[in-house]
Amino acid sequence: MKMNDLETARHNQIKSIRTVEVIIKYGGGVRGGKAIMKQIGIDCGSCRLPIKPFSVDEYEKLRGDLDAIKFFLNSENNKEEMTVKVYCWGKLLYFLSIPPI
Repeated sequence: MKMNDLETARHNQIKSIRTVEVIIKYGGGVRGGKAIMKQIGIDCGSCRLPIKPFSVDEYEKLRGDLDAIKFFLNSENNKEEMTVKVYCWGKLLYFLSIPPI
């Protein structure tokens, strides 16, 4: 927006919304966020009870959902950028108090 590029701003906003939808689909900020962090190569460990751990099948489905929204496109080699994105989306969900699905 600062660069007055409304089209790019809209594209990035839609990508952000799609990512948040995936995080919510897989249990919200803590559960979904940790699983995405593992997908980008940063293992934050499993969630504590009562949040159930991810199964192998769920990790495969998560990867498919992230590929479908082109989550890894242009960021595959930039773990720091990806970590900041996932952390911010998780915090946003937490502060908005969106319950996990």
